[in-house]
Amino acid sequence: MQTEVPEKTESKEFIAELKSNSADTFKILVETSRDMVYNVCLNYLQNKEEAEDTMQETYLTLHKTIKDFKEESSLKTYIYRIAINKCLDTLRKKKSKRRFAIFSAYDEEQHPDFNHPGIIRENKERAEILYRFLNKLPSSQKTALLLFETESMTYKETAEIMETTTGAVESLIFRAKKNLRKMLTKYYKNQ
Repeated sequence: MQTEVPEKTESKEFIAELKSNSADTFKILVETSRDMVYNVCLNYLQNKEEAEDTMQETYLTLHKTIKDFKEESSLKTYIYRIAINKCLDTLRKKKSKRRFAIFSAYDEEQHPDFNHPGIIRENKERAEILYRFLNKLPSSQKTALLLFETESMTYKETAEIMETTTGAVESLIFRAKKNLRKMLTKYYKNQ
């Protein structure tokens, strides 16, 4: 479900306009990449409101840092990196809040905050279980798997976004699938 950022937004002229703080150019970038950013945030966070907030934070950061974009990778890769880092920040903040909520009745093992509008109602329970275990993976495995499987990225594109090698990405995806299979097998044996 990879969303393409139009070629026009990858041109040197377009990037130069972005770096010069052109509001119209930034608006075009947001309009053409909004679905891509929202999808990666939603797949990472599985919560519509958090995905929308994180998408806004992504664009705020992008606006602040675009002048520092070195153009060593594509603009699309740069946007993905920012979005994933913002998702990781959101998850860290959420985890930190849970640690300090001693008197909360929340039990993370029983029901994670699962609110993904793209999941059909009948499949919601299975998806909730899958995402619960996906969220237990190390962040590098989760990132590689989500980019490869849900965003339909190639190993090379995933490696660029994660700033690693294609071999490392292949290994991360292999381990993520192996770990998920192990957790799901154990879960369904105990049901």
